[in-house]
Formats: sequence, C-alpha cells, structure tokens
Amino acid sequence: MDKYNAEYGIFITTSDFSRSAIEAVRQGTRVITLINSEDIADLVAKYKLHVREVTTYELGDFYHTEDYTVKR
Repeated sequence: MDKYNAEYGIFITTSDFSRSAIEAVRQGTRVITLINSEDIADLVAKYKLHVREVTTYELGDFYHTEDYTVKR
C-alpha cells in the first residue's frame, strides 16, 4: 500500500481469505476491505444484480415410495 501511496484497498476473491490475511488486515495501519464469495453473493442479492425472484416447489417423498418401473 505504501508503495502505491494508497489510502485504502479492496481485495476480492471468489474463495475465502486465509486467517493470516485477515489478521494482517486487522493489524495494518491502512483501511483494507476483504470481500469473499459469501460477501459477493450478499451484495448481488442486496442490489438485485442480475437476479430475479422465482418460486421453488419441493417435491414430497411420494415419488420414492411407489415403483414406477415399466413392466414388459
């Protein structure tokens, strides 16, 4: 950060940050925001970016209890 004379930084990953990376951010003197995959999903939902609501129906166990095989 000092090399670029930056006041703050944002690091984004589609995975997670290591404990040492999180600890380094906490101990640092500059403001650094870490955004991981869960944060990305939360932001997408919050701002409704390329998201549309749908209704999902859950099928019961009935389709497992009866034998629907074709007998010849």
